[in-house]
Amino acid sequence: MRRILLSTLCGLALSGAAMAQAFNEATIAVPVASLDEAKVWYGKLLGADAEMIEPAPGVVELRATPNMWLSL
Repeated sequence: MRRILLSTLCGLALSGAAMAQAFNEATIAVPVASLDEAKVWYGKLLGADAEMIEPAPGVVELRATPNMWLSL
């Protein structure tokens, strides 16, 4: 499951390669019903070593790949 998700996310990030301006990182927003439950679920999906930050109240971001973040 993790490989499928990461492959999909990488594909989405790389689909922007045809755009005129290059980018180094991408953030994908994922709406969730419960932030606490989502933190646990995505933390398990991405692994214990996945970086997790809270840049603002009610927002949690997890590093899915070296150049991609998931914003909950």
